[in-house]
Amino acid sequence: MNLPQFPMLDNMRMSVWAAAVITAVGTAQSAPEILAVVPPDATTRVSIDPTSVFYVANRAGAFRLLSRPTALTSAPTEHELHRAPPGTVVLSPALAPGGRRLYFESNERRPSVAGREDTDVWFVERSGESWSAPQPLGTPFNTPYNEHSPTADAAGTICFNSSRPGSEENDIYCGRVGASLPPERQTTLNSPAEDATPWLSADGNVIVFTSNRSGGLGGWDVYVSHKGDGGWSAPRNLAAPINSSADELAVSLSFSGDYLYFFRPADASGPRRGYRVTFTGSAPTVARR
Repeated sequence: MNLPQFPMLDNMRMSVWAAAVITAVGTAQSAPEILAVVPPDATTRVSIDPTSVFYVANRAGAFRLLSRPTALTSAPTEHELHRAPPGTVVLSPALAPGGRRLYFESNERRPSVAGREDTDVWFVERSGESWSAPQPLGTPFNTPYNEHSPTADAAGTICFNSSRPGSEENDIYCGRVGASLPPERQTTLNSPAEDATPWLSADGNVIVFTSNRSGGLGGWDVYVSHKGDGGWSAPRNLAAPINSSADELAVSLSFSGDYLYFFRPADASGPRRGYRVTFTGSAPTVARR
């Protein structure tokens, strides 16, 4: 199994963001413009709210959970929320609606457990201008298997991807915080291939994720599904110009639902780049919140 977030930690950095305006029928209205909102050494997947961007950087051998203002300045102030102990990682931050809890994945153990290297869902909580010490979400979400890329809606539903028993390859699971039942595998969303990096809209009615399933434009593409009375709709490939013959990875949404973020790895056509896609009108592929 080759999950998108792990092979890219050291050799693929968030160098720039490019923005392209997308119409309701999915055609670009303008050429991409470069935005320097994320530092060059940020690893995969970022969480962006109206005032801050949350990301992870591996500096001096330590993975650090960081934030900085979204406002572009020559010397932005950076805040460290958590530094992973030696030999452990933090990855894939996702700020929950309301802005008080930030979820992420980590393979830290308290106390340490010999032979355990799988990642679990963790979180920190905001109080004023400060953040709490990190803590694991615990059962029934965390298991001895990998839990990757957590995301939350306003009602307390958390989705993530996992290779736990019962998965075909790497599948998406969702559950409610505080519930006694374990998260459920989302059959409609998953495929015989790998389905990863889910991101929920604030109201929980839209989910975007990446997959290397058959029928895509490249290795990994971005897909979207909408929730109705009968559950999730069949996932739709977002098609060009979002998807391409390259890999589209580490997707996320803005709080407002106006922006979708993803990145493409470096290849013969150029360096690794992140993209911010703006949706206008009643876009059929991603609902506005």
